Amino acid sequence: MTYKNRFLFFLFLSLFFFIGISDYGETYSAEVDNSEMMIEISKELKCIECDGQNVYESNSNFSKSIKAYILDQLSEGNDRSTIIENIHFRYGDAVLMKPPFQQNTLFLWIMPFLILIFGVGFLSYKLIKNKKS
Repeated sequence: MTYKNRFLFFLFLSLFFFIGISDYGETYSAEVDNSEMMIEISKELKCIECDGQNVYESNSNFSKSIKAYILDQLSEGNDRSTIIENIHFRYGDAVLMKPPFQQNTLFLWIMPFLILIFGVGFLSYKLIKNKKS
């Protein structure tokens, strides 16, 4: 083989090497993007087996299956809102960390404010009563 043929042969081989590297980078980048999106979504979902933990923090079987489901849906190309809607449809309001404001949850949304107003009113009443005596 002449030097020119060797040069062309190595140039041809290096072309395959660089094509392989560029493809790996895109795949790795997509996996990182999917795992970051999975973390964001799983932080918005509540583990129904655990008390007060989100799916991301929990190690229960439920949270593991939800994380796997989220990754599968992301790899299929579904967006964040579609995935959350599907999980919400399947498990109900109990799986959302921030439940929607609905008529049946009105009491849960208003109660903290009522307790706060009652507490401030009660303390004000006691302070005014103690000041007068």
